[in-house]
Amino acid sequence: MPLLETLGAPSRQMAYTTVHHLPSSAAARDFVNRAAEVLDALRAESAAMENAFASGLAEARLRFAQVARGSLNAYLSTPIKSDTEDVQRTIREVLEKYSEQVFPPLKLGIRSAWSSRLVQDSVLATGRTKPIAPLKQMLARGKELVAALGPLKGKSSGAVFETNFILNGSLNLDLLEVLLGRVSGGSVGFGVHGNVKGEIFSILATAGVSDQTMSLWDVSLMPADPALEEDEMITNAEKLFASLAKELNLHHLSFWRKKFPANKESAYALRIRMIPEQKLLMESVKIVAEQIGNPLAVNLARNGALVVKEIIA
Repeated sequence: MPLLETLGAPSRQMAYTTVHHLPSSAAARDFVNRAAEVLDALRAESAAMENAFASGLAEARLRFAQVARGSLNAYLSTPIKSDTEDVQRTIREVLEKYSEQVFPPLKLGIRSAWSSRLVQDSVLATGRTKPIAPLKQMLARGKELVAALGPLKGKSSGAVFETNFILNGSLNLDLLEVLLGRVSGGSVGFGVHGNVKGEIFSILATAGVSDQTMSLWDVSLMPADPALEEDEMITNAEKLFASLAKELNLHHLSFWRKKFPANKESAYALRIRMIPEQKLLMESVKIVAEQIGNPLAVNLARNGALVVKEIIA
């Protein structure tokens, strides 16, 4: 794939993701309350910035059209009011189309943001329905991955939270720092004590309704060192999306790639947003395991890791 096509225009969606390990002495409720407060303020600040930028851009185009109209007045054969208004409107429309081609529409601020709490695998692997083998294996690998993200071990480790900020392009990554500085003193941990680790991802493919809803599960399935090129990964992810969407009522699916990974191990993640139901989770894993002709699905079923979080803010 050509480099410019890979980079994409307009910019691909990005995600800045933080995993926050609380010590056992910290109250999880403090993080939940603070996350809700900060994210509400962040969404409001981001919307205000987006509106201000859109208004400024519209005003700049209007002024340019007025200046251009004034320059052309000498060439108008019938310089009556209706003609000058038509000229101004035409110039503005041409300018908008040209600027959108040269400079793709830029969306400032965050597109969305949410925090979620890790659901314990003991909750996911128990119940009336006996869990299938791939589910238990994937949960065990997911537990190892989460443990490796922070230094908190054993009894000293408390609740684990994940926060996602969805952005368009790297400029908004810098703006996120500014916005967080306004609403939370620049802390991605929201000022709650614990170990925080951040990662940047590109979002390569999506399907379904992206709006997050409280209490939904946000499920991450991570293949282990897949021997596939990225184009193949995306193609197989989209095929898997189609199979899951055909069989199950899932809210949203997305395929993410970590930026600058040390290796392919956990560099990619298939994320599923669903209602919090153990049976639906097992059905999803079962469908993944049945996609024998899909190399990505085969890798997930045999060697993949699974982490389940519940959206709380």
